[in-house]
Amino acid sequence: MAALLDGDAALAALDADAAFAALARLLRRPDFLDGVFESGRCASEPGAAAAFDVAAVLDLLDASASVAGCEAGAPEGGPPRRGVDYELGRWAPPAWERYAGAVAAGGAAAAARAALAGGYSVTIRHAELRSRRLAAACFAVQDFLGLPAQANVYVTPPGASAARPHVDRHCVFAVQLAGAKRWCLREADDYVPPPARERATARADAAYGGERAVDLAAGGALYVPRGAPHCCENAGDALSVHVSFGVDVHAPLTWEGALQAALRGAGAAPGAHAALRGLALGDAPFLRHACLHRRAGAADRLRREAARALGVVEALDGAAVEARATDAGLAYLGLAPRAPGA
Repeated sequence: MAALLDGDAALAALDADAAFAALARLLRRPDFLDGVFESGRCASEPGAAAAFDVAAVLDLLDASASVAGCEAGAPEGGPPRRGVDYELGRWAPPAWERYAGAVAAGGAAAAARAALAGGYSVTIRHAELRSRRLAAACFAVQDFLGLPAQANVYVTPPGASAARPHVDRHCVFAVQLAGAKRWCLREADDYVPPPARERATARADAAYGGERAVDLAAGGALYVPRGAPHCCENAGDALSVHVSFGVDVHAPLTWEGALQAALRGAGAAPGAHAALRGLALGDAPFLRHACLHRRAGAADRLRREAARALGVVEALDGAAVEARATDAGLAYLGLAPRAPGA
């Protein structure tokens, strides 16, 4: 837990690379964790262009997928697999179109260059497993938030889009590495995070406010909350490269997850777990928000939410049970239990 709690070190790691300085400033905003993150609103931070070689990005497709002992999806260090480790295609309304060109064995980088020349985009999945530079930034984001993250890189020719308009079930932190990109976003006035396991399918526009456009130049950073509809396209006249750090808020890392741990610590009946799950999906959607240890007053809020949510579960009657549940939840967050009588 010590590394996860060292937010200053995580931000310092981002500061150390000029390409990610704007992302560090975005995370460092006083209102980010308590006012922006999972609020339904997007946030951006301008930055200055830093050296990031497009050719070197494409060469990642021929690089060994090994960083700090991690291995990518390619079995036993073999060549990256199209459709798994990378993809070549473009959004050509009304459908997404896959690049039809042949990919010779071991020639993913060459195929990517040919696809770009033909107006198609390149997506490199789990790029943090192929680049130490991206791995350092990805792990810094992960350490700061205490939530798992991965890095996908998108290389897009002028006027093109790599993906159709969509929503993600993870939060997105995008950093423009080269060129420019225009993002079209829809922000929610009454935001509720989607269930952690919900598929990334389009949502009704009626649930969101008006569309907002954000232009990112090289060095700029953008936050998009999970569940917010968005799309982006290359708004410049040169190749555009951006990395999206996808931050997953799995169910165990939400308020519901903390309270489920509390239930287990209190020895609650199985039916209590099901009742809490029903609350998260129904009358208490706040339980689906990330339970971040960095948020101000996390311990106090956990006590309030325990009383609010667990109080309606029949198996949790009595102050002694509620106290044990709260202390178990605090332990889950890595926080000290409350003092006796507090």
